[in-house]
Amino acid sequence: MNGEQTLDIGHTADFGIHVSGPTVESVFTHAAEAMFAFMLEGWKPPEGVAGIPLHVEICASSPEELFREWLAELLYHASIRRAIAARFRITSLTGTRLSADAELFPIKPRDRRRTKEVKAVTWHGLRLERNDDGWEAEVIFDT
Repeated sequence: MNGEQTLDIGHTADFGIHVSGPTVESVFTHAAEAMFAFMLEGWKPPEGVAGIPLHVEICASSPEELFREWLAELLYHASIRRAIAARFRITSLTGTRLSADAELFPIKPRDRRRTKEVKAVTWHGLRLERNDDGWEAEVIFDT
């Protein structure tokens, strides 16, 4: 799996993930993919169909805050548009600034009853760290 990994960390009332990858960009991307995979299990963006473009620019005071704000910003845009975000492309990422693009795909009426709600990206247990193999993060979502 090219050194990339996403695991459910089994939090009692909420949904938590552990994400690892060779770069910090891969960790940000995989965490977003895992959040939306939880929301609509088994969903994949349709091939050959473009979603609604979304551009995100975020500034934060720390890398951990940037990681949390990235996920919260994606969740906000998906929630107000009743959509699933996919095809994440991080164009610039420093310790406290991020610029990225994604595509939003409206949730079809037949899929709405299968959707699990993610209410918020929490600070509880939030972690983003460099390790010997690259980067890893943990985040818990309020569901």
